[in-house]
Amino acid sequence: MKKTNPIVLKIVCFLFALLLLPRPFTGMAQQTTPDRDIFDLATVKSDYRDNLCVYLHNSTSNPIQIKEVFINGNNVALLNKAGCKVPIKKEKSGVVIWHDVCPNPLPPGDSGVVKVRIGDKGGIKDKVCVKLIAENGGTYEKELPVITDVPMQFDSYCFNPELNRLFIQMKGCNEPGPEKIFINNQDHTAKTLVTRTQAKDGEHFSMEIRLSSAVEEGKYLVVKIEGKNGPRACLIKTMKPFFPISMYALENHWPKISGQEPILVPDWFKDCAEHSINSFHLDFIWVQNGAKNAELFTQQYKMKPIFDPGWGKELRPAIEKFRDQLPLLAWMVADEPEMYWEKGLNPMSTLKRTQEFRKFGPRFPTCLVHCPWPGSPSEYNLTDVIMLDDYPIADAPLLSRIKRSFQEARQASLPKPIWFAVQAFRQLPSYHRFPTDEEERLMIYQAIAEGAKGVLYFCYSADTADKCNGLRHPDSGNLWNEIRNINRELTELAPYLLNGAVVPLAETKTPKLEVSSLLCGREAIVLVLLNNDFAYDKKSFQSHALKDVQIDLSVPNWFDPRELREISSDHPQKIAFKMENQKIHLNLDTVKNARVFLLSGKPSD
Repeated sequence: MKKTNPIVLKIVCFLFALLLLPRPFTGMAQQTTPDRDIFDLATVKSDYRDNLCVYLHNSTSNPIQIKEVFINGNNVALLNKAGCKVPIKKEKSGVVIWHDVCPNPLPPGDSGVVKVRIGDKGGIKDKVCVKLIAENGGTYEKELPVITDVPMQFDSYCFNPELNRLFIQMKGCNEPGPEKIFINNQDHTAKTLVTRTQAKDGEHFSMEIRLSSAVEEGKYLVVKIEGKNGPRACLIKTMKPFFPISMYALENHWPKISGQEPILVPDWFKDCAEHSINSFHLDFIWVQNGAKNAELFTQQYKMKPIFDPGWGKELRPAIEKFRDQLPLLAWMVADEPEMYWEKGLNPMSTLKRTQEFRKFGPRFPTCLVHCPWPGSPSEYNLTDVIMLDDYPIADAPLLSRIKRSFQEARQASLPKPIWFAVQAFRQLPSYHRFPTDEEERLMIYQAIAEGAKGVLYFCYSADTADKCNGLRHPDSGNLWNEIRNINRELTELAPYLLNGAVVPLAETKTPKLEVSSLLCGREAIVLVLLNNDFAYDKKSFQSHALKDVQIDLSVPNWFDPRELREISSDHPQKIAFKMENQKIHLNLDTVKNARVFLLSGKPSD
């Protein structure tokens, strides 16, 4: 038998050993077969940190459960352990604040996204290497170009009640318009009606997309828009259209201080229903005591609960019990978690609770309440709906702070809906008095002018556990009656506001008058006028009426104006108008507080 050369044998053994070694992730794209390449595109959106989104599509016949995420060779979960200890708004390189895969698992034929909030800004360059390891051991790895100069920005979205039509509002940046529209990787371009509007801040696009069939409520969709200057994508939650006019503290909290069961008061629900309240915050304490009468009240008064279950091991049983028992509006993940970051309620621990709701109660959206603190909406942009509370009475700039808070929340979370929690309480010594009727109206319509998709009042109960005086307290005066008037107006506006995008079409030369317009697809333009000429302090509020007000409203050339009317519970009226050179000129004798007008167009087919 011929002997093998020992040198050759050593070389062969060495090469074979190399093949057995694990391949390090070098960041270079790996060869993949079509059914193994789940990557679509990567985008980075920056504030004081980088937000990386890697969009995926599962073209296989099996679900893909992502177990581990690597970015540029780094295990994101390990970087996250250090990132959880970084205080809010403090920048730090080499860490991750939070990371998320949604949906996870990724069903066959569906699209999803990997989101990573980096510890600082500028760490993601023009290319990113992504490696995903699935629960079954499968590995997906690719180098992707990163889109940083976003050519188009998603503004808002909503569905029709049948969930077979999707409305999207976008803003373009030197972009002639969408050329291709994809929903979960399926081309919907031919099924989309696109309208283009030139406004003072650039191009805006409204899209009405006819879906192939009704989408399952709660399903996540990836919308990808391709334009001349590149693609843009976002993840959205399928939700039935609903504009919440909601109330906090419909339970008597005082008994729980003495260890007794909190009670739901039937007359309180009836009172709220008569004030056009259509939803309410359902406290976790009710779950601990069987949620007696909650189901009866929701059915009798047609109110949807925003359900806030307990934490820890109580969470899953509560979700599984009430996801089918109550006509829920949303799951409440947390209330102002920013305040408790250093006590453990950091973004990642908050995200884990969000993921539990997704897993065991996927039909309903998740929501989270933000403080009006700079940076908060970006750090906790984890849920399907953003809730923003801002209580300026009576020691903060009344309108300017609400406007700033709202604009920051919108930029951080677009195109997610934002619900505004408005102050309707007094709590000494911090909040010195109840809002006046005029302040309440100004606060609400400032939020509407910034694109709010819902309003929540805090609060109703006369005395909650933290000694906060709500609308039932006798010192609230006429405020509850004024809220009834405002709610009637919001109920009339709601169908339009859900599809409304802030598009600056109106202007005025009247000093201290703020004008805002919302373009609501083909169906309407909402015009909001806010009188900024007022004085207030810890004891009082006084507005000064504006006289001889003139407004010019530019109307897009594709919009078919039918009727102009003022939305007012006190003096609703139709207004005769003429349009010259695509402009409607409006003359008003006075604007004392906030006034709202609806220019209706041609209804959607």
